[in-house]
Amino acid sequence: MSTPNGIPNNEPLTTDITNPTPHDQNQAPSNNNKKTNPKPGYPDSIPATSLLADFITTSKHTDLPAPVQEKVQELLIDYIGVTLGAIQHAESTAPIIEAVNTLQGIPPRALATAASTPANQGIGGNGGYCSVIGQGPEQRWLPQYAGLLNAALGHSLDFDDTYAPGTLHAGVTAIPAALLGAEVLLYQTPQTTGGSTTAPPATTQGDPIPPSAFLHAIALGYETTSLIGRELGFAAYKRGFHNTSVAGIFGAIATLSSLLHLTRTETLAAFGLAGSRAAGSMQYLANGAWNKRLHPGFAVHDAWVCVGMARAGVVGAEGALEGGSGVLRGYTAEPEVVDLRRLVEGLGMEGGDGGREWRRKEKGDWKVCRSSLKPYPACRMTHGFIEMGGEFGEEWRRSRMMDGAVSAGGRSRSDDGDAVGRGRPLPEDIEGIELFMSPENFILIGDPTPNKRHPTNNIDAQFSAYFQVAHALLYGAKTGDLAAYSRLDDPGINALTEKIVVRTDDGMKQFSARMKIRWNGGEVVERSQEFPLGEMEHPFTRERVVEKFHALADPEVGEERAQEILRLVDGLVGGGTRIEDLIKSLR
Repeated sequence: MSTPNGIPNNEPLTTDITNPTPHDQNQAPSNNNKKTNPKPGYPDSIPATSLLADFITTSKHTDLPAPVQEKVQELLIDYIGVTLGAIQHAESTAPIIEAVNTLQGIPPRALATAASTPANQGIGGNGGYCSVIGQGPEQRWLPQYAGLLNAALGHSLDFDDTYAPGTLHAGVTAIPAALLGAEVLLYQTPQTTGGSTTAPPATTQGDPIPPSAFLHAIALGYETTSLIGRELGFAAYKRGFHNTSVAGIFGAIATLSSLLHLTRTETLAAFGLAGSRAAGSMQYLANGAWNKRLHPGFAVHDAWVCVGMARAGVVGAEGALEGGSGVLRGYTAEPEVVDLRRLVEGLGMEGGDGGREWRRKEKGDWKVCRSSLKPYPACRMTHGFIEMGGEFGEEWRRSRMMDGAVSAGGRSRSDDGDAVGRGRPLPEDIEGIELFMSPENFILIGDPTPNKRHPTNNIDAQFSAYFQVAHALLYGAKTGDLAAYSRLDDPGINALTEKIVVRTDDGMKQFSARMKIRWNGGEVVERSQEFPLGEMEHPFTRERVVEKFHALADPEVGEERAQEILRLVDGLVGGGTRIEDLIKSLR
């Protein structure tokens, strides 16, 4: 058990924050490879940060199995579509870009002009300016700002992939880090600075980064974020932190380390510095603020800064993850449930018992494969309810059609999405709705506060089980549909949310959902869903991946260009696409 600040009850506080040794663990630290304590904050805690750096700097792109490459490819398609969709559909996009341009101090067009000069092309140039998806070929940003924008836009619709065991979004830091790292490599001769002993091979426009190396770097980012996020767990949310960015900065560093060929020492230093930059407050829920959209952007921005400092020889803290004041103690309300052995075994490490040294084995389980695509632009915790609500509404329509009982009224209007669709139920057809979810999910999507029962902005609506269920029943649940957020003041939705009651069930875990509807007339229907659409147990088909991509990308870039982007991404596996061509297609 923990006290409210997350310190185990059986462990006294210490004023020596440089060496907070638990009272029963005051012996001298043992050999690094023989540390076996799976709990963070002890002298003999498993050196997870060090072993993670070992994994990242020794893993090769040939280690990534073909099916995992294909999964990363699918996640990349989804990220690109979601990021393009944010240009039109996220009201925060223009202000965020304007703010970044002001902070940069140099207009993006001026940087693009500088990048296009002969001195900045190929080997020997001093370019390295980066592009932002969908912002045009005539604009460039400094790498840290390009990373910030690509990550923030990718998260602005809350439509990006999710990793259920860590309750986070891993791709929105890994992929933007890969894009900026690749673009820097393509247009800038790598610098050998500080203590570097290994520099990435020089690349030119005629000698692109191997697509397999690009996919591998993304996969390493996913693995790092997911494994750290799994240990933070939902207890980090109880503490008020957002796992996507707290863990995501480490994932972004892993991706950059792989692409830029950082040494183990540099990677470890970057992790140490990241321990002072990992952040992300859940207080945005109080008023539907845009902080959440910026969280992964800040993480990628700061990852680039940490990597730059590490390459220059700046010393970072040891034990950034497992230390007494490290992330896995400071950011979770339940550090006693953290299992460092589980974390490092997820890296393919084994050993540590009986004095045996930790060693690498073949990594057979890539966590990136458990990242799921989202069919609906809302908090993942609402997805089971959205899908069931859409199904219940459709079944109601079918039963009334068979009975010949579909009336005109509001249902006879056009099917253009501006009114209740023909044959959908109306609020008066429903007597009441009960939703059942885990206590953890209740905190984020079920608490019957005014801003959840009747949201007035997109973020509140994304985190409202009340709004999402009412909308799905009245309007349906369609992949890639963003029209829900144009209906925040819909009188039918607001009437129906008043009939919804949310209950908690201690036996429900992660994203499981159960719904009971009492129709007027006495009929009661009930359904449950353990895994939302998109999880491995309830998969999202390739057809739906493409459908979602086109729904988001076509309005912004047109169908022809969207098809070309798809072709280039699909060509990464097997090496048929040059990374330079992919990046150019995204501008």
